[in-house]
Amino acid sequence: MKITCLMDNVSRPGLECAHGLSLWVEACSHRFLFDLGPDAGFIENAKRLGIDVSLAEFAVLSHAHDDHGGGLAAFLELCPGSPVYLRRGGFEPRWSRPAPGVKRNIGLNPQLADGGRIIYTGAEHKIAEGLTLFSGVRGRELFSPANRVLFGPDGETPDDFSHEQNLLIEEDGKRVLIDGCAHCGILNILSRCAELCPQPPQDVVGGFHLMIPATGETDDGLTDALAERLAATPARYHTGHCTGVKSYERLRARLGSQISYLAAGDTLEF
Repeated sequence: MKITCLMDNVSRPGLECAHGLSLWVEACSHRFLFDLGPDAGFIENAKRLGIDVSLAEFAVLSHAHDDHGGGLAAFLELCPGSPVYLRRGGFEPRWSRPAPGVKRNIGLNPQLADGGRIIYTGAEHKIAEGLTLFSGVRGRELFSPANRVLFGPDGETPDDFSHEQNLLIEEDGKRVLIDGCAHCGILNILSRCAELCPQPPQDVVGGFHLMIPATGETDDGLTDALAERLAATPARYHTGHCTGVKSYERLRARLGSQISYLAAGDTLEF
């Protein structure tokens, strides 16, 4: 199993970086993309890394925000016939209101909803043997205050993040959980994952949404509390993007080698 980060807020030398996430995944005899970054930049980074993303059999969008699905049009053009797995309601507007008088639609382009390429997923969706998408995350334990600037389709109601989904990979006795931003809270996502697979994942890949992108604001108290809880789990964590560098460093101070930063250009092998 191999996961290469094609786009992140941080990149290795010679690669583009942007606020967003895109992962190239090789697992369970399949090659696919998990999230598509804010634009087509993931494709150029892939080329520089020697990865031909035109070979992607499908793409998964973790949720309906443009920093994860802004590259959807580029993917649809590059990979004709390859489907995209997205939660129902994924093309409804989503709003960010980080400051008074500031309101921006951060949803996906609804013009891309037609064409028969989108597969809408429910609470559980098995893509293939060993590849299971799931949502239905309950609870709000250590729910990030960074979510307070995010709103649903009407622009007034706080987002419930029902459009968010996660991927559990099970291959050769290895279990890897991939999340996009963990808006629902990584602890709550892990609890939901345990309902599908009693054995916890050995590795977790993705952001924790501990930072408000527009302002860089973080909550040190919540980050420290999260570090204590994650330290009690058996998993290794590979994070970046919306976790934010500052929050990552606080997590690293507590978790040590149990956590690492996954920048564009980094590859994980399990």
